[in-house]
Amino acid sequence: VAQVLNTPGTLNGLLIQASDKDIVFLDEIHELLPSMQVLLYRTMEGGQISLQTRDEKTFTMRLKNLTVIGATTDEYRLLGPLRDRFKVVLPFAAYDDDSLAKIIGLSDVFEALSHPRSYRSPYTALEALEQVSDMRGEYFESGMVAALVNEISAFPMDSYVQLSTGEIGQVVGTNPDNILRPEVVIRWDDSWNPVATPRRIDLVDTPDVTIARALLEAELPIT
Repeated sequence: VAQVLNTPGTLNGLLIQASDKDIVFLDEIHELLPSMQVLLYRTMEGGQISLQTRDEKTFTMRLKNLTVIGATTDEYRLLGPLRDRFKVVLPFAAYDDDSLAKIIGLSDVFEALSHPRSYRSPYTALEALEQVSDMRGEYFESGMVAALVNEISAFPMDSYVQLSTGEIGQVVGTNPDNILRPEVVIRWDDSWNPVATPRRIDLVDTPDVTIARALLEAELPIT
């Protein structure tokens, strides 16, 4: 949320941590102090930030190739130069009561499926999404179900999966173009022993490795 970025250090820290092709999303961007808005639009314009050392020497750091998205309910509280830096503006109308009810109903069904009940174990995210997808048309609009699938993804962030290699990985990134092939960090080897040095792999780039199944937290080999 933008209002927590109230010092140059917090704003610069957020931008420095971004990796190449990352998206930096600033919700309620109009809550930025005017001084922070000036800093942000100068950074967006030049693609670099100015930092000061303890002995008050100034140097510049080039930022990675990133995209800044700002969400606001009051765009005219943004300084003109900052508004002008956003080349694409997408206005969204508020949901009507009927649409809100459908969204809440869809979310409630997914939540119920993906959490345990006294009479059954929870479904994995993928299983829950498959169940919800079967309800398209009759109970839920196809567009809303597609939006839920895109938001949750088949293997959500921080969930665990067993790979075709037998190893267990934690999902640390999703691929919108292929939701069945996320980025994972290998935490346990094929004998389900903790690995000394976790390694990150993008399954899009490793076609010979697939996800065998999603794992529930209770299935993890945690001692």
